[in-house]
Amino acid sequence: MTELDPPPPTPRPRTRRSLVCSTLDACFFDAMVALADGAALPLAVALGAGPVGCALVAVLPLTIGASAYAAYGPLLRWIRSRRTAVCALVALQAFFLLLVAVVPWLASGRLVALVVILSLSKMAGNAAGPIWSSWIGDIVPERARATFFGRRSRAATFAAIAAAAGGGMLLDDLSLRWSVAAAFSAVYVLAATARLVSAFFLLLHDDPPAHADGDEPGILATLRALPRTHNGPLILYLLWINASVYVCAPYFTPYMIEELGFSYTQLAWVDNAARITKFIFLSVWGRAANRWGPRRTLVLVGPLIAVVPLLWLAHGAFVAIIAYQVFAGFAWAGFELASLALLFDATSRRDRAAVVAAYNVCNGAAILLGSLAGMGIVGAAAARMAGYGTTFAVSGGARLLAMVLLPKIREARAVPSIGYRELLLRVLLFRPTAGPANRPVILPGVAPPLTPPPDAPPEGAGPVAPGEAAAGES
Repeated sequence: MTELDPPPPTPRPRTRRSLVCSTLDACFFDAMVALADGAALPLAVALGAGPVGCALVAVLPLTIGASAYAAYGPLLRWIRSRRTAVCALVALQAFFLLLVAVVPWLASGRLVALVVILSLSKMAGNAAGPIWSSWIGDIVPERARATFFGRRSRAATFAAIAAAAGGGMLLDDLSLRWSVAAAFSAVYVLAATARLVSAFFLLLHDDPPAHADGDEPGILATLRALPRTHNGPLILYLLWINASVYVCAPYFTPYMIEELGFSYTQLAWVDNAARITKFIFLSVWGRAANRWGPRRTLVLVGPLIAVVPLLWLAHGAFVAIIAYQVFAGFAWAGFELASLALLFDATSRRDRAAVVAAYNVCNGAAILLGSLAGMGIVGAAAARMAGYGTTFAVSGGARLLAMVLLPKIREARAVPSIGYRELLLRVLLFRPTAGPANRPVILPGVAPPLTPPPDAPPEGAGPVAPGEAAAGES
Protein backbone atom coordinates (compact mmCIF):
# COMPACT_ATOMS: atom_id res chain seq x y z
CA MET A 1 0.00 0.00 0.00
CA THR A 2 1.41 3.46 -0.91
CA GLU A 3 0.94 6.63 1.09
CA LEU A 4 -1.64 7.86 -1.45
CA ASP A 5 -3.86 4.80 -1.08
CA PRO A 6 -6.81 5.09 1.29
CA PRO A 7 -6.79 2.63 4.18
CA PRO A 8 -8.96 -0.49 3.83
CA PRO A 9 -12.47 -0.02 5.20
CA THR A 10 -13.23 -1.26 8.69
CA PRO A 11 -15.34 -4.44 8.37
CA ARG A 12 -18.71 -4.77 10.09
CA PRO A 13 -18.74 -6.74 13.40
CA ARG A 14 -20.17 -9.89 11.77
CA THR A 15 -17.63 -9.62 8.98
CA ARG A 16 -14.80 -9.11 11.49
CA ARG A 17 -15.86 -12.30 13.28
CA SER A 18 -15.88 -14.18 9.97
CA LEU A 19 -12.40 -12.90 9.10
CA VAL A 20 -11.00 -14.00 12.47
CA CYS A 21 -12.65 -17.41 12.09
CA SER A 22 -11.35 -17.72 8.52
CA THR A 23 -7.80 -17.16 9.74
CA LEU A 24 -8.23 -19.81 12.44
CA ASP A 25 -9.79 -22.15 9.85
CA ALA A 26 -6.72 -21.67 7.63
CA CYS A 27 -4.37 -22.44 10.52
CA PHE A 28 -6.07 -25.74 11.36
CA PHE A 29 -6.51 -26.60 7.66
CA ASP A 30 -2.79 -26.14 6.97
CA ALA A 31 -1.96 -28.08 10.13
CA MET A 32 -4.14 -30.92 8.84
CA VAL A 33 -2.40 -30.86 5.46
CA ALA A 34 1.06 -30.83 7.03
CA LEU A 35 0.16 -33.83 9.22
CA ALA A 36 -1.91 -35.92 6.80
CA ASP A 37 -0.14 -35.32 3.49
CA GLY A 38 3.27 -35.30 5.16
CA ALA A 39 2.64 -38.76 6.64
CA ALA A 40 1.10 -40.40 3.57
CA LEU A 41 4.27 -41.53 1.79
CA PRO A 42 6.16 -42.43 4.98
CA LEU A 43 3.15 -44.60 5.88
CA ALA A 44 3.28 -46.26 2.45
CA VAL A 45 6.98 -47.04 2.97
CA ALA A 46 6.25 -48.39 6.46
CA LEU A 47 3.57 -50.66 4.96
CA GLY A 48 6.19 -52.14 2.63
CA ALA A 49 5.27 -50.30 -0.56
CA GLY A 50 7.91 -50.33 -3.27
CA PRO A 51 8.51 -47.50 -5.77
CA VAL A 52 5.34 -48.26 -7.75
CA GLY A 53 3.26 -48.44 -4.57
CA CYS A 54 4.64 -45.09 -3.40
CA ALA A 55 3.82 -43.56 -6.78
CA LEU A 56 0.24 -44.80 -6.54
CA VAL A 57 -0.16 -43.36 -3.04
CA ALA A 58 1.29 -40.02 -4.15
CA VAL A 59 -0.57 -39.69 -7.45
CA LEU A 60 -3.92 -41.49 -7.46
CA PRO A 61 -5.50 -39.42 -4.65
CA LEU A 62 -4.52 -36.23 -6.51
CA THR A 63 -5.75 -37.51 -9.87
CA ILE A 64 -9.02 -38.96 -8.58
CA GLY A 65 -9.55 -36.01 -6.25
CA ALA A 66 -9.21 -33.57 -9.16
CA SER A 67 -12.37 -35.03 -10.70
CA ALA A 68 -14.37 -33.34 -7.93
CA TYR A 69 -13.61 -29.95 -9.49
CA ALA A 70 -15.78 -30.88 -12.46
CA ALA A 71 -18.83 -30.78 -10.18
CA TYR A 72 -18.31 -27.15 -9.18
CA GLY A 73 -21.06 -25.80 -11.50
CA PRO A 74 -23.94 -28.04 -10.39
CA LEU A 75 -22.90 -27.74 -6.74
CA LEU A 76 -22.97 -23.95 -6.83
CA ARG A 77 -26.39 -23.98 -8.51
CA TRP A 78 -28.02 -26.61 -6.30
CA ILE A 79 -26.92 -25.70 -2.80
CA ARG A 80 -28.87 -23.20 -0.73
CA SER A 81 -26.34 -22.60 2.03
CA ARG A 82 -22.67 -22.50 1.12
CA ARG A 83 -21.73 -22.71 4.80
CA THR A 84 -23.71 -25.92 5.28
CA ALA A 85 -22.29 -27.50 2.13
CA VAL A 86 -18.66 -26.63 2.93
CA CYS A 87 -18.92 -27.75 6.56
CA ALA A 88 -20.55 -31.04 5.56
CA LEU A 89 -17.79 -31.80 3.03
CA VAL A 90 -15.07 -30.78 5.50
CA ALA A 91 -16.56 -33.07 8.17
CA LEU A 92 -16.64 -35.87 5.58
CA GLN A 93 -12.96 -35.28 4.86
CA ALA A 94 -12.21 -35.52 8.59
CA PHE A 95 -14.09 -38.84 8.71
CA PHE A 96 -11.92 -40.25 5.92
CA LEU A 97 -8.78 -39.14 7.75
CA LEU A 98 -9.98 -41.07 10.81
CA LEU A 99 -10.36 -44.12 8.57
CA VAL A 100 -6.71 -43.75 7.51
CA ALA A 101 -5.78 -44.16 11.18
CA VAL A 102 -7.22 -47.70 11.01
CA VAL A 103 -5.24 -48.72 7.90
CA PRO A 104 -1.97 -49.69 9.69
CA TRP A 105 -3.90 -52.24 11.77
CA LEU A 106 -5.54 -54.08 8.85
CA ALA A 107 -4.46 -57.66 8.27
CA SER A 108 -4.35 -57.35 4.46
CA GLY A 109 -5.06 -54.94 1.63
CA ARG A 110 -3.55 -52.04 3.54
CA LEU A 111 -1.98 -50.27 0.57
CA VAL A 112 -5.18 -50.48 -1.49
CA ALA A 113 -7.20 -49.20 1.46
CA LEU A 114 -4.76 -46.30 1.92
CA VAL A 115 -5.06 -45.23 -1.73
CA VAL A 116 -8.87 -45.50 -1.74
CA ILE A 117 -9.40 -43.60 1.52
CA LEU A 118 -6.91 -40.85 0.64
CA SER A 119 -8.64 -40.45 -2.73
CA LEU A 120 -12.04 -40.07 -1.06
CA SER A 121 -10.55 -37.54 1.35
CA LYS A 122 -9.15 -35.48 -1.53
CA MET A 123 -12.48 -35.61 -3.36
CA ALA A 124 -14.35 -34.29 -0.32
CA GLY A 125 -11.85 -31.48 0.17
CA ASN A 126 -11.75 -30.55 -3.51
CA ALA A 127 -15.55 -30.55 -3.81
CA ALA A 128 -15.65 -27.99 -1.01
CA GLY A 129 -13.05 -25.81 -2.75
CA PRO A 130 -15.04 -23.86 -5.36
CA ILE A 131 -17.94 -23.38 -2.93
CA TRP A 132 -15.53 -22.03 -0.32
CA SER A 133 -13.92 -19.67 -2.86
CA SER A 134 -17.32 -18.28 -3.86
CA TRP A 135 -18.38 -17.97 -0.22
CA ILE A 136 -15.24 -16.29 1.15
CA GLY A 137 -15.18 -13.93 -1.83
CA ASP A 138 -18.57 -12.57 -0.74
CA ILE A 139 -17.48 -12.24 2.90
CA VAL A 140 -14.14 -10.45 2.56
CA PRO A 141 -14.48 -6.77 1.53
CA GLU A 142 -12.74 -6.28 -1.82
CA ARG A 143 -10.48 -3.44 -0.64
CA ALA A 144 -9.40 -5.45 2.41
CA ARG A 145 -8.49 -8.63 0.53
CA ALA A 146 -4.78 -7.92 0.02
CA THR A 147 -4.21 -7.24 3.71
CA PHE A 148 -6.48 -10.02 4.94
CA PHE A 149 -5.21 -12.85 2.74
CA GLY A 150 -1.60 -11.85 3.37
CA ARG A 151 -2.09 -12.07 7.14
CA ARG A 152 -4.16 -15.24 6.83
CA SER A 153 -1.48 -16.93 4.73
CA ARG A 154 1.28 -15.98 7.17
CA ALA A 155 -0.64 -17.34 10.16
CA ALA A 156 -1.43 -20.58 8.33
CA THR A 157 2.20 -21.06 7.33
CA PHE A 158 3.33 -20.83 10.95
CA ALA A 159 0.69 -23.42 11.87
CA ALA A 160 1.88 -25.75 9.09
CA ILE A 161 5.52 -25.44 10.14
CA ALA A 162 4.66 -26.27 13.74
CA ALA A 163 2.40 -29.17 12.74
CA ALA A 164 4.97 -30.69 10.37
CA ALA A 165 7.73 -30.51 12.97
CA GLY A 166 5.47 -31.86 15.71
CA GLY A 167 4.19 -34.66 13.49
CA GLY A 168 7.70 -35.79 12.62
CA MET A 169 8.80 -35.86 16.24
CA LEU A 170 5.60 -37.67 17.24
CA LEU A 171 6.21 -40.38 14.63
CA ASP A 172 9.76 -40.91 15.85
CA ASP A 173 8.79 -40.94 19.52
CA LEU A 174 5.74 -43.21 19.29
CA SER A 175 7.50 -45.59 16.90
CA LEU A 176 10.06 -46.22 19.63
CA ARG A 177 7.65 -46.17 22.59
CA TRP A 178 4.81 -48.23 21.11
CA SER A 179 4.82 -49.23 17.44
CA VAL A 180 4.97 -47.76 13.95
CA ALA A 181 1.27 -48.51 13.47
CA ALA A 182 0.35 -46.64 16.65
CA ALA A 183 2.51 -43.68 15.60
CA PHE A 184 0.82 -43.23 12.22
CA SER A 185 -2.63 -43.76 13.74
CA ALA A 186 -1.94 -40.98 16.24
CA VAL A 187 -0.85 -38.58 13.49
CA TYR A 188 -3.99 -39.20 11.43
CA VAL A 189 -6.24 -38.84 14.48
CA LEU A 190 -4.60 -35.46 15.07
CA ALA A 191 -5.07 -34.54 11.40
CA ALA A 192 -8.77 -35.45 11.57
CA THR A 193 -9.14 -33.44 14.77
CA ALA A 194 -7.52 -30.41 13.14
CA ARG A 195 -9.97 -30.69 10.24
CA LEU A 196 -12.93 -30.89 12.61
CA VAL A 197 -11.71 -27.79 14.44
CA SER A 198 -11.43 -26.13 11.04
CA ALA A 199 -15.08 -27.08 10.39
CA PHE A 200 -16.09 -25.52 13.71
CA PHE A 201 -14.58 -22.17 12.72
CA LEU A 202 -16.22 -22.42 9.29
CA LEU A 203 -19.58 -22.82 11.04
CA LEU A 204 -19.00 -19.47 12.76
CA HIS A 205 -18.67 -17.62 9.43
CA ASP A 206 -21.42 -15.38 8.15
CA ASP A 207 -23.48 -17.06 5.39
CA PRO A 208 -24.52 -14.46 2.81
CA PRO A 209 -26.82 -15.67 0.02
CA ALA A 210 -25.10 -16.85 -3.14
CA HIS A 211 -25.54 -14.83 -6.30
CA ALA A 212 -25.79 -17.32 -9.14
CA ASP A 213 -24.63 -16.13 -12.54
CA GLY A 214 -26.63 -17.84 -15.24
CA ASP A 215 -24.11 -16.78 -17.89
CA GLU A 216 -21.15 -18.50 -16.19
CA PRO A 217 -19.56 -20.93 -18.67
CA GLY A 218 -19.47 -24.64 -18.00
CA ILE A 219 -16.28 -26.62 -17.65
CA LEU A 220 -16.62 -28.41 -21.01
CA ALA A 221 -17.17 -25.14 -22.86
CA THR A 222 -14.16 -23.68 -21.07
CA LEU A 223 -11.95 -26.64 -22.04
CA ARG A 224 -12.96 -26.30 -25.70
CA ALA A 225 -12.27 -22.55 -25.69
CA LEU A 226 -8.92 -22.65 -23.83
CA PRO A 227 -6.68 -23.14 -26.94
CA ARG A 228 -8.11 -19.92 -28.43
CA THR A 229 -7.62 -17.78 -25.31
CA HIS A 230 -4.64 -15.94 -23.80
CA ASN A 231 -4.62 -18.61 -21.10
CA GLY A 232 -3.99 -21.48 -23.54
CA PRO A 233 -0.16 -21.33 -23.72
CA LEU A 234 0.11 -20.60 -19.99
CA ILE A 235 -2.06 -23.55 -18.97
CA LEU A 236 -0.22 -25.85 -21.38
CA TYR A 237 3.08 -24.74 -19.81
CA LEU A 238 1.79 -25.31 -16.28
CA LEU A 239 0.48 -28.76 -17.18
CA TRP A 240 3.82 -29.66 -18.78
CA ILE A 241 5.65 -28.54 -15.65
CA ASN A 242 3.35 -30.52 -13.36
CA ALA A 243 3.70 -33.65 -15.48
CA SER A 244 7.48 -33.19 -15.33
CA VAL A 245 7.40 -32.72 -11.56
CA TYR A 246 5.51 -35.95 -10.97
CA VAL A 247 8.00 -37.98 -12.96
CA CYS A 248 10.14 -37.85 -9.82
CA ALA A 249 7.93 -36.44 -7.04
CA PRO A 250 6.75 -39.78 -5.56
CA TYR A 251 10.32 -41.00 -5.04
CA PHE A 252 11.84 -38.36 -2.76
CA THR A 253 10.38 -39.84 0.41
CA PRO A 254 11.39 -43.47 -0.24
CA TYR A 255 14.81 -42.19 -1.36
CA MET A 256 15.30 -40.28 1.91
CA ILE A 257 13.98 -43.11 4.11
CA GLU A 258 15.47 -46.14 2.39
CA GLU A 259 18.65 -44.79 0.81
CA LEU A 260 19.63 -41.91 3.12
CA GLY A 261 18.21 -43.32 6.36
CA PHE A 262 16.46 -40.10 7.43
CA SER A 263 14.24 -40.09 10.51
CA TYR A 264 10.66 -38.82 10.40
CA THR A 265 11.78 -35.63 12.17
CA GLN A 266 14.40 -35.04 9.49
CA LEU A 267 11.77 -35.59 6.78
CA ALA A 268 9.58 -32.96 8.45
CA TRP A 269 12.37 -30.41 8.45
CA VAL A 270 13.20 -31.15 4.82
CA ASP A 271 9.63 -30.09 4.01
CA ASN A 272 9.81 -27.15 6.41
CA ALA A 273 13.00 -25.80 4.82
CA ALA A 274 11.12 -25.21 1.56
CA ARG A 275 8.00 -24.06 3.38
CA ILE A 276 9.88 -21.41 5.39
CA THR A 277 11.78 -20.13 2.35
CA LYS A 278 8.58 -19.84 0.35
CA PHE A 279 6.99 -17.97 3.23
CA ILE A 280 9.85 -15.45 3.22
CA PHE A 281 9.99 -14.89 -0.53
CA LEU A 282 6.33 -15.03 -1.61
CA SER A 283 5.71 -11.40 -0.69
CA VAL A 284 9.05 -10.36 -2.23
CA TRP A 285 8.23 -12.10 -5.50
CA GLY A 286 4.74 -10.58 -5.27
CA ARG A 287 6.06 -7.04 -5.17
CA ALA A 288 8.44 -7.80 -8.03
CA ALA A 289 5.63 -9.27 -10.15
CA ASN A 290 3.40 -6.32 -9.33
CA ARG A 291 6.09 -3.90 -10.46
CA TRP A 292 7.72 -5.70 -13.39
CA GLY A 293 5.02 -8.16 -14.42
CA PRO A 294 4.47 -11.84 -13.58
CA ARG A 295 5.58 -13.07 -17.01
CA ARG A 296 9.14 -11.83 -16.49
CA THR A 297 9.17 -13.54 -13.10
CA LEU A 298 7.95 -16.79 -14.67
CA VAL A 299 10.65 -16.70 -17.35
CA LEU A 300 13.30 -15.98 -14.71
CA VAL A 301 12.38 -18.90 -12.42
CA GLY A 302 11.77 -21.41 -15.24
CA PRO A 303 15.44 -22.53 -15.38
CA LEU A 304 15.67 -22.45 -11.56
CA ILE A 305 12.90 -25.01 -11.04
CA ALA A 306 14.54 -27.21 -13.69
CA VAL A 307 17.75 -27.29 -11.64
CA VAL A 308 16.02 -28.38 -8.41
CA PRO A 309 15.76 -32.17 -9.03
CA LEU A 310 19.25 -32.22 -10.53
CA LEU A 311 20.69 -30.98 -7.22
CA TRP A 312 19.53 -34.20 -5.55
CA LEU A 313 22.01 -36.10 -7.72
CA ALA A 314 24.96 -34.29 -6.16
CA HIS A 315 25.03 -35.16 -2.45
CA GLY A 316 22.68 -36.87 0.02
CA ALA A 317 23.81 -35.40 3.34
CA PHE A 318 21.03 -33.92 5.47
CA VAL A 319 22.59 -30.44 5.41
CA ALA A 320 22.88 -30.61 1.62
CA ILE A 321 19.23 -31.67 1.25
CA ILE A 322 18.17 -28.73 3.44
CA ALA A 323 20.19 -26.40 1.20
CA TYR A 324 18.49 -27.85 -1.89
CA GLN A 325 15.12 -27.23 -0.26
CA VAL A 326 15.97 -23.62 0.53
CA PHE A 327 16.81 -23.08 -3.14
CA ALA A 328 13.65 -24.94 -4.18
CA GLY A 329 11.46 -22.85 -1.88
CA PHE A 330 12.90 -19.67 -3.37
CA ALA A 331 12.32 -20.84 -6.96
CA TRP A 332 8.85 -22.31 -6.42
CA ALA A 333 7.67 -19.22 -4.54
CA GLY A 334 8.34 -17.14 -7.65
CA PHE A 335 6.88 -19.76 -9.96
CA GLU A 336 3.63 -20.19 -8.02
CA LEU A 337 3.12 -16.47 -7.54
CA ALA A 338 3.80 -15.63 -11.19
CA SER A 339 1.72 -18.45 -12.67
CA LEU A 340 -1.29 -17.70 -10.48
CA ALA A 341 -1.03 -13.95 -11.18
CA LEU A 342 -0.79 -14.51 -14.95
CA LEU A 343 -3.77 -16.85 -14.87
CA PHE A 344 -5.92 -14.39 -12.96
CA ASP A 345 -4.73 -11.31 -14.85
CA ALA A 346 -5.85 -12.88 -18.14
CA THR A 347 -9.18 -14.20 -16.84
CA SER A 348 -12.40 -12.26 -16.35
CA ARG A 349 -14.28 -12.60 -13.08
CA ARG A 350 -17.13 -14.28 -14.99
CA ASP A 351 -14.86 -17.00 -16.41
CA ARG A 352 -12.46 -17.40 -13.50
CA ALA A 353 -14.14 -20.24 -11.60
CA ALA A 354 -14.61 -22.25 -14.79
CA VAL A 355 -10.99 -21.72 -15.90
CA VAL A 356 -9.66 -22.74 -12.47
CA ALA A 357 -11.86 -25.85 -12.41
CA ALA A 358 -10.85 -26.80 -15.98
CA TYR A 359 -7.19 -26.33 -15.10
CA ASN A 360 -7.45 -28.54 -12.03
CA VAL A 361 -9.17 -31.33 -13.94
CA CYS A 362 -6.49 -31.24 -16.65
CA ASN A 363 -3.83 -31.03 -13.96
CA GLY A 364 -4.98 -34.36 -12.53
CA ALA A 365 -4.46 -35.96 -15.94
CA ALA A 366 -1.02 -34.34 -16.32
CA ILE A 367 0.08 -35.62 -12.91
CA LEU A 368 -1.06 -39.13 -13.86
CA LEU A 369 0.88 -39.05 -17.15
CA GLY A 370 4.04 -37.82 -15.45
CA SER A 371 3.81 -40.45 -12.73
CA LEU A 372 3.31 -43.22 -15.30
CA ALA A 373 6.52 -42.13 -17.00
CA GLY A 374 8.31 -42.17 -13.66
CA MET A 375 7.01 -45.65 -12.83
CA GLY A 376 8.25 -46.88 -16.19
CA ILE A 377 11.72 -45.45 -15.56
CA VAL A 378 12.02 -46.92 -12.05
CA GLY A 379 10.62 -50.25 -13.17
CA ALA A 380 13.14 -50.54 -16.00
CA ALA A 381 16.16 -49.60 -13.87
CA ALA A 382 18.57 -52.33 -12.84
CA ALA A 383 18.82 -50.91 -9.31
CA ARG A 384 16.33 -48.86 -7.30
CA MET A 385 18.80 -46.04 -6.62
CA ALA A 386 19.63 -45.79 -10.33
CA GLY A 387 15.90 -45.53 -11.06
CA TYR A 388 15.45 -42.71 -8.57
CA GLY A 389 18.40 -40.79 -10.01
CA THR A 390 17.11 -41.23 -13.56
CA THR A 391 13.69 -39.82 -12.66
CA PHE A 392 15.40 -36.78 -11.08
CA ALA A 393 17.40 -36.19 -14.26
CA VAL A 394 14.46 -36.75 -16.64
CA SER A 395 12.25 -34.44 -14.58
CA GLY A 396 14.82 -31.64 -14.74
CA GLY A 397 15.28 -32.09 -18.49
CA ALA A 398 11.54 -32.08 -19.13
CA ARG A 399 11.19 -28.81 -17.21
CA LEU A 400 13.89 -27.24 -19.37
CA LEU A 401 12.08 -28.38 -22.53
CA ALA A 402 8.87 -26.75 -21.27
CA MET A 403 10.57 -23.36 -21.63
CA VAL A 404 9.92 -23.47 -25.40
CA LEU A 405 6.36 -22.42 -24.50
CA LEU A 406 7.37 -19.31 -22.55
CA PRO A 407 7.68 -17.00 -25.61
CA LYS A 408 3.99 -17.70 -26.37
CA ILE A 409 2.87 -16.43 -22.96
CA ARG A 410 1.97 -12.74 -23.00
CA GLU A 411 1.79 -10.15 -20.23
CA ALA A 412 -1.80 -9.03 -19.61
CA ARG A 413 -0.83 -5.42 -18.83
CA ALA A 414 1.85 -2.88 -19.67
CA VAL A 415 4.82 -3.05 -17.28
CA PRO A 416 8.27 -1.40 -17.13
CA SER A 417 11.21 -3.30 -18.57
CA ILE A 418 14.00 -4.77 -16.45
CA GLY A 419 16.82 -7.22 -17.11
CA TYR A 420 16.55 -10.72 -15.66
CA ARG A 421 19.84 -10.39 -13.77
CA GLU A 422 18.74 -7.12 -12.20
CA LEU A 423 15.35 -8.58 -11.27
CA LEU A 424 16.99 -11.58 -9.59
CA LEU A 425 19.33 -9.33 -7.62
CA ARG A 426 16.45 -7.12 -6.50
CA VAL A 427 14.54 -10.14 -5.20
CA LEU A 428 17.58 -11.62 -3.45
CA LEU A 429 18.30 -8.27 -1.80
CA PHE A 430 14.62 -7.86 -0.82
CA ARG A 431 14.38 -4.72 -2.98
CA PRO A 432 12.10 -5.74 -5.85
CA THR A 433 10.85 -2.17 -6.43
CA ALA A 434 12.75 1.03 -7.01
CA GLY A 435 10.18 3.36 -5.47
CA PRO A 436 7.67 3.15 -2.63
CA ALA A 437 6.63 -0.35 -1.63
CA ASN A 438 3.85 -1.63 -3.85
CA ARG A 439 1.04 -3.91 -2.86
CA PRO A 440 1.94 -7.56 -3.41
CA VAL A 441 -0.03 -9.43 -6.02
CA ILE A 442 -2.90 -10.97 -4.07
CA LEU A 443 -5.44 -12.74 -6.21
CA PRO A 444 -9.05 -11.98 -5.27
CA GLY A 445 -10.17 -14.63 -2.86
CA VAL A 446 -6.92 -16.52 -3.26
CA ALA A 447 -4.05 -17.19 -0.90
CA PRO A 448 -1.14 -18.78 -2.77
CA PRO A 449 0.04 -22.36 -1.81
CA LEU A 450 0.61 -25.93 -2.33
CA THR A 451 -1.30 -28.55 -2.46
CA PRO A 452 0.27 -31.76 -1.62
CA PRO A 453 3.01 -31.50 0.93
CA PRO A 454 4.77 -29.47 2.04
CA ASP A 455 2.01 -26.89 1.33
CA ALA A 456 -1.56 -26.92 0.24
CA PRO A 457 -3.96 -24.25 -0.85
CA PRO A 458 -6.88 -23.20 1.21
CA GLU A 459 -10.10 -24.93 0.31
CA GLY A 460 -10.11 -24.58 -3.44
CA ALA A 461 -8.60 -21.13 -3.32
CA GLY A 462 -7.20 -21.50 -6.78
CA PRO A 463 -5.56 -23.94 -9.13
CA VAL A 464 -3.36 -26.59 -7.67
CA ALA A 465 -0.10 -24.75 -7.35
CA PRO A 466 2.46 -26.22 -9.71
CA GLY A 467 5.42 -28.17 -8.62
CA GLU A 468 4.87 -29.49 -5.16
CA ALA A 469 6.47 -32.82 -4.46
CA ALA A 470 4.92 -35.49 -2.39
CA ALA A 471 7.83 -35.21 0.00
CA GLY A 472 10.45 -32.62 -0.39
CA GLU A 473 10.20 -29.85 -2.94
CA SER A 474 10.92 -31.33 -6.34
